[in-house]
Amino acid sequence: MTRKPAAGKASKPKPTLIVEPDSFAGIPEAINALADAAKNGDDDKLLQATKWLMIEGDAAVDPLAQVLNDEQADLAPRIAVCRTLRELGSKAKPALIQALGSESKQLQLNAIKALGLVRPADRDTVQTLMDLLDSDDERLQLEAILALGNIGPPAKDMCGERLVGILNDAEENGTLRDAAKRALKNINPRRKFTD
Repeated sequence: MTRKPAAGKASKPKPTLIVEPDSFAGIPEAINALADAAKNGDDDKLLQATKWLMIEGDAAVDPLAQVLNDEQADLAPRIAVCRTLRELGSKAKPALIQALGSESKQLQLNAIKALGLVRPADRDTVQTLMDLLDSDDERLQLEAILALGNIGPPAKDMCGERLVGILNDAEENGTLRDAAKRALKNINPRRKFTD
């Protein structure tokens, strides 16, 4: 039995956003639009700028990296840039790794999440995320575990044992143990993990 939406509550599908090649004069203008949209909460403009920068591809990575790692810039645009960089693939990894050294914990968390979503994943990324498991900050540890889970099977050989150790450590934070269990299910889906 399918449920009908309540009267007046039917949701209309959002139209697909088509980004024209001439939407922005160039990469700096698109990055400025992205930053303004992030500051003002303009999701449509944010999406338009992100998609346009994705079309530009590798050429957008270095200018975006400059904004991401500018400690003087506002946080909202830097986080938006972080999310855009993850869509640009492996060329964005060095900038995201550099952002892990930011003074802003929120930016660090977004960079960790982005690293877990960049494809293709590589050994350096997995190692960087594993190093964060030694952090004194449980939020960074948690985000690193979730990112390793997002990488999935490619991370199995490098981090499987370490995550099993977190899962089986009765003195470890319960949230981290639960996250390790979920990550392990993604990393090694054929194995059963019980605690």
